[in-house]
Amino acid sequence: NPDLTIRPTKGTDSAGLYAGTSEAANQEPEPLTIPLLEAGERIYIQELHMVDTQLGWAISGIPWAGSWHVLRTADGGETWMDVSPPELDLEVLVDETDWLRAEGDFLDAERAWVVYTPALHGAARSVWRTDDGGLSWEAGLSRLGTLAGASPQSPELTFINPSTGWLHIDAFFGAGSYGSDLFQTEDGGEKWKLVLD
Repeated sequence: NPDLTIRPTKGTDSAGLYAGTSEAANQEPEPLTIPLLEAGERIYIQELHMVDTQLGWAISGIPWAGSWHVLRTADGGETWMDVSPPELDLEVLVDETDWLRAEGDFLDAERAWVVYTPALHGAARSVWRTDDGGLSWEAGLSRLGTLAGASPQSPELTFINPSTGWLHIDAFFGAGSYGSDLFQTEDGGEKWKLVLD
């Protein structure tokens, strides 16, 4: 993606987008979780989901340069708050060269679902959900499907209302062998069932 320039958060220069923080986002992360971005830290938007002219979500990160973050804006994108779920930091746990890519579905200003996928080793671990704009997150689905140990492709999350959604994950096993899992939830992501593998 090209380097975007938007009016920066107070105290930064105009070389790119920057992350702001709130009281909730400033809390210390749980041990070994992806650390939240610092105020004024540069961000790189990979996905943008605006709910209206002021409220929106984004996923920020640079491939091969650390794990990705979930951001939220309430001022049309002038400032962003890191509201990432407390996903375990793969760089600390497994391999300092690996990183976590985030994919999400953002239904409205309050409800979102996010899944992190290791770029190099293993399958997605949890589907996170929030119903308060990212101030708190719950893990709904853990150790996804039969794809552990594969090289996952980008998962796809799709919700059609606050209750009903799907998660599709493809994986490459090597030597031309692929796998695919499709999960469905009917309770907003608290429970998931495997509907196709």
